[in-house]
Amino acid sequence: MTVQQKTLSKTPLVGSLAIALGVISIGGLTQRAQAQATQFATITQPVGLAATTTRLLATSFNSAVISQISSAGVVTPFHTIPAQTGSVLTDEMYLAVSPGLGGFTTNNIFAIRGRILYEISADGSSHSTFLDFTSLITGGAAHNAIHTGITFDKVGTFGNNLIVTFDTGQIFTVSSTKVVTALTTTPALAVATLEGPAVAPAAFTVAPGSLLVTQEDLNTVWKISSAAGHAATSIPITDPESVHFVPTNVCAFGTSNAAFFTADLGNNRILSYPPSAFSTLANYALIPIEFNGGIKKVSPTGVVGDFDTTAVANREGSTFVDCAVAPRLDGRMTGGGSVFTTGGVRVTHGFELHCDVADLPNRLEINWDGGNNFHLENLVTAFCFLDPNINAGHPTDTFNTYVGSGTGTLNGFAGASATWTFTDAGEPGTNDVATITIKDQGGATVLTVSGKLDKGNQQAHLDNK
Repeated sequence: MTVQQKTLSKTPLVGSLAIALGVISIGGLTQRAQAQATQFATITQPVGLAATTTRLLATSFNSAVISQISSAGVVTPFHTIPAQTGSVLTDEMYLAVSPGLGGFTTNNIFAIRGRILYEISADGSSHSTFLDFTSLITGGAAHNAIHTGITFDKVGTFGNNLIVTFDTGQIFTVSSTKVVTALTTTPALAVATLEGPAVAPAAFTVAPGSLLVTQEDLNTVWKISSAAGHAATSIPITDPESVHFVPTNVCAFGTSNAAFFTADLGNNRILSYPPSAFSTLANYALIPIEFNGGIKKVSPTGVVGDFDTTAVANREGSTFVDCAVAPRLDGRMTGGGSVFTTGGVRVTHGFELHCDVADLPNRLEINWDGGNNFHLENLVTAFCFLDPNINAGHPTDTFNTYVGSGTGTLNGFAGASATWTFTDAGEPGTNDVATITIKDQGGATVLTVSGKLDKGNQQAHLDNK
């Protein structure tokens, strides 16, 4: 396998999220009625969960068996992973179903057990060892590989790759061709429980496109940027187990009217919530609490509150039902304009950017106060999607949002990076939004701006090929 190294950084939470946390904890803001779970199925000590509209899968504590559960809650065997060998004991196995992005086979199941990543056919008839991480794991001699995590990047800021976490504080992205990238934070994450990763959608404005991952031993949810050198932030939450973002289109599993599942290990059951529980929570993060807690919610602007305060003595994995993911669009977005920073600085931009990084040309120019300029040289990630809350109208209703990142020059010097989200909200462009962050060669943020265009227009197009 090919191993690449990427260095990221982390710092304590500052800014708007910290303020929001203080308001919540002190001011007691009025919350909407809390959701209530119902028992969906009985299964011995459930741990890992994964769901699509046609299949619900579960693992059990210290077991190699993956079970499938019907819409009526009937549990039957689905597949069995090989017996363990050696001295490493694995008590928890987590699952992720491929959405078909990044070259991964649609609906194949990936299971992380100890240091081994398995790929299982969609029908459960066969499996193969996709990767053995043993040689890449450091500092794990005193650990049992109990706590791992797995998710697919459906946003595109991590290349639509598979993301795997370990109890050594290590995080890896894995491509469909088995290229492994180590995401090494600065300073390094502590050797402690590291679980429940999820990539934030662009609309989660407090951490758009970032990877969120829990460290329950440290009562922390870490936000880790996809851009090298980006200063990360943390959300202090007691005993967080995992992170799950509420999709804009909430799907139910089969005929069950269940959209979100959570594993109640101590009571040998799986609990569920209906789609109606999330009707006003699109792009929120849900953070289930492992020990004697409920489920927290974090708004896109970073306000923390309660989704369900019903305590579960020992909660493990959770999952939303994964709706079908549309294939990568053969399109592009063009345009530009100006937007103002909170300090009143006008930022102008112009671009032509394709939804596939391999399609050319890809251009982006950004200019602001004092003659500062960013020039895109390499489009690194691109993700186009249709936000149902935005009506582009013209020229296409196939997509209206472009999330991207790239590297280039800052005032003529190489090594700078930028991330951006551009939206097309129809004509004449006054409701289009541009969100841009630029970092210098050392990873320091030199520009952050987000808002509706003061002048200009951003338009989504389908390519004519």
